[in-house]
Amino acid sequence: MRVTPPVREIQDRDALWHALRSRVIDMIATDHAPHTAEEKARLPIWRADCSFPGAETQMPLMLARSRVGG
Repeated sequence: MRVTPPVREIQDRDALWHALRSRVIDMIATDHAPHTAEEKARLPIWRADCSFPGAETQMPLMLARSRVGG
């Protein structure tokens, strides 16, 4: 998987949830840059475009997760 920022460790995720709940973080945003499957499948991988699909579901999933305890 090639995304920016890279997928982090569980302790990084937990620290972000804690910062959000304690109001250290007061805004969630994205610089979503969608690409086609072909653009993401270029070889070698270093020629593939970086992006993470699903911007349309990011906020609903984040909100649902925050209601169940992160």
